[in-house]
Amino acid sequence: VLGGISYDLAENAMWNESYDESIFYFDKSIKARGNGHPHSLESQTTKGMLGRVFINKWDNDSARQYYFDLMYKLAGLESTSYGDDPESARAICDLLLKKWMTASPEMRRHIDELIQGLADASVNGKRYDIARVLDQCLLTIKQKAVPPDPSAVMSVYWQMAWSEQNALDFERAAFAYSALIRDYPDEPSSTQAMWYQARAQCYDLLGKFDQARDDYREAI
Repeated sequence: VLGGISYDLAENAMWNESYDESIFYFDKSIKARGNGHPHSLESQTTKGMLGRVFINKWDNDSARQYYFDLMYKLAGLESTSYGDDPESARAICDLLLKKWMTASPEMRRHIDELIQGLADASVNGKRYDIARVLDQCLLTIKQKAVPPDPSAVMSVYWQMAWSEQNALDFERAAFAYSALIRDYPDEPSSTQAMWYQARAQCYDLLGKFDQARDDYREAI
């Protein structure tokens, strides 16, 4: 009961942008729930919510550290140390992908949320090198899902394109937009026009002016 009430109060504080108060009560909820079932899905998802508070607070360094710590523990590693680098992200993604393959649907969603949270914290903190690894991991997970969810794959491609544009890697961004244009021809015309325009902007910045012009025309 204490865990549930603390969770509700923490969530209320988060929506009210009282982030320090939210962190306090999410921590209280985690401790209350952890005393009974420290490895329960309920306890794990509450920890995931606390990570979201760090992101909303724009404390991206703390958010990355927190998500790395959660992911290492979920993978069964004793050490809570982590390297804030792409190699560490790749290693933990490999471990969690193996766990994901045999996990329940609820645990799969939790793993997805942890990887997504770390990706969001990485983009916000301008650690695009880490975000790139996590986006690729999410893409692999969404592509392996049974039954397949094309909209989930589309969402990851869009996320990848946005991240690469922010990283000023316009070649990779154009590749992601190309995947969207190729694989989702039935999306609304306004959405497709936005993809063509975004890819055209990437081509402009790459000096591929003829391709950019063709995409602008297609967008119109």
